[in-house]
Amino acid sequence: MNITIEKIDLNAISKEEEQSINMVLKESPFSTIFHTIHWNRLLIEELKLKNTSLLAMNSGKPVAFHTFYEEKEAGTTKLNSPEGRYYSFYGAPIAISGYEEAIPELLKTSEKIIKGGIWFIRTPPNYPKKSLTAAGYKCRESFTCIIDLQKEEGELFKGIKRSTRTAVKKAARSGVNFFEGTSADFDEFYSIYESFYKKIEDKTETKLFILPARFFIRVWEEFSRRNEAFMLIGKLENQITNGSICLCYKDVIYAWIMGTKYEYRQYGVDSLLYWEIIKWGRAHGYKFWDNCDLGMPSPEKSKRMYFKKAFGGKDSFFYFAIKKTRRHYWNRLCFYLSHPKNLIKKI
Repeated sequence: MNITIEKIDLNAISKEEEQSINMVLKESPFSTIFHTIHWNRLLIEELKLKNTSLLAMNSGKPVAFHTFYEEKEAGTTKLNSPEGRYYSFYGAPIAISGYEEAIPELLKTSEKIIKGGIWFIRTPPNYPKKSLTAAGYKCRESFTCIIDLQKEEGELFKGIKRSTRTAVKKAARSGVNFFEGTSADFDEFYSIYESFYKKIEDKTETKLFILPARFFIRVWEEFSRRNEAFMLIGKLENQITNGSICLCYKDVIYAWIMGTKYEYRQYGVDSLLYWEIIKWGRAHGYKFWDNCDLGMPSPEKSKRMYFKKAFGGKDSFFYFAIKKTRRHYWNRLCFYLSHPKNLIKKI
């Protein structure tokens, strides 16, 4: 395989480069909404982080693509794919089927561009692990739950855990109705999302990252215009109870953001929301719904994990991959020797 690597500037991309990247995105079985040019451009504009995109060519044909982000922290250069702070769930290089050998080449090239870093990669579901291990990465398995929306509605409902089906019926009997939200509903939904996450912070004493309103509205406006996002809003007696913004790409719906008014949780509105998303996706011709990173079982995550798993679906594994270069250790040593206060603090 005759692989050559080109460096791409997403902010000054040519039409030819854009067509080449979109060809890889279209034909790769592992491309997600989080790999697209427009998603990464949005992150670049919001985060102002250094970023690099690489395109692999084989005899003039585009076959693989990779975007990663660079940040420095206490003498460490961290390279992330994806940049997850703004709820970008999946990253990693993607390749057209039959050209997976280009993935290690992309990773090795990225290490030549950024020397002495520590690399963090989170792959899409069912990603080829050997593409990472061939480049020297250590992989830890995690999982998400993917629901097959091609099944009959009755079969999908039967696949939901009995107690969750009861909650769905309870919420429906209470009079909660769901509809597709518009820009007119956005401000109130964002307020619900923000207060919902702050409530979680107060209850768990865990600091959560709350998306800034500017980024939130940009995602909604830009992606809904591309038919790659939809908002479902629940109402009871003209009061919004809860809602969700989901992202869509190819034949997959990605669970992205949800928010609920705490006083309505007793009605089972969260369960009804998830069921309404399933029905919406099925009605609009999507094949799968990805719950996005359930994580491995732990006391902190078990509630969220078991809630999502209660809707049926198949556990699909993906990888957290990490690689520390030799120069990374040397850079860290030099940093702490020249910043003894930081070393004492770390100890």
